[in-house]
Amino acid sequence: MHGQNPKPTFQIISANQNQTDYFIQVAGKIKSLFEYHGFVVKDFQNLSAEQGKSDFNIVISIKNSKDSIDFVLEIFDNCWGTNIASSHLLVKSQDIDIKELSLVLCDEIFGTLTSYFEDMFKNGQIIKLTIKSSTNLNSDIKTTKGTMVLFNYIDEYIQSKSLDKPQITQQTEFDIIYKLKIPKFDNKNRSISGLSFGNELKKYFNSASNLKPQLTSISIFEIELGL
Repeated sequence: MHGQNPKPTFQIISANQNQTDYFIQVAGKIKSLFEYHGFVVKDFQNLSAEQGKSDFNIVISIKNSKDSIDFVLEIFDNCWGTNIASSHLLVKSQDIDIKELSLVLCDEIFGTLTSYFEDMFKNGQIIKLTIKSSTNLNSDIKTTKGTMVLFNYIDEYIQSKSLDKPQITQQTEFDIIYKLKIPKFDNKNRSISGLSFGNELKKYFNSASNLKPQLTSISIFEIELGL
């Protein structure tokens, strides 16, 4: 389940209702800084708009007070909404230097992101796997291992591939969402993505009768399998 190593995408959005001149200037500079460090950044947009399919959101919050402006920069994992990095800077209104401000905000962020991705490469990446079945998960299916309950057939494979004990974050009679950790690289140092993992999962389901798996890649870290 290896392939090319796709880069995670980032998208800049505003936490404020309106995109002020300060936001436009800061967002533009932050976008340039992220791209300089090798990150892929989509065009920024307001938080109220559709967020798109980026892997991470760069959220900029700007609050004005009487004589100062509070700038907050946060990075959120788009799969789970987890805050993975943040920085904060309070400056006097008359002392604002957009270039310097952006550099200060990003400095701590880049340090945290570097540690985040280094941990991913070393200890594995978190994948969000959604399985939507047209058959009740408690139903029996015929497999190469004999007759099995569909849920057990799914769970046995997920358990065998996850580095840690996988979490079931949501489950109904027909749907299930897993949060699991898989390696970033295989034993030949080839990259493993959510999509390549999903393709291996699809092959596994193809070995069971009456199942016609359909794979959708939502992002690098999120896949959906229809049965």
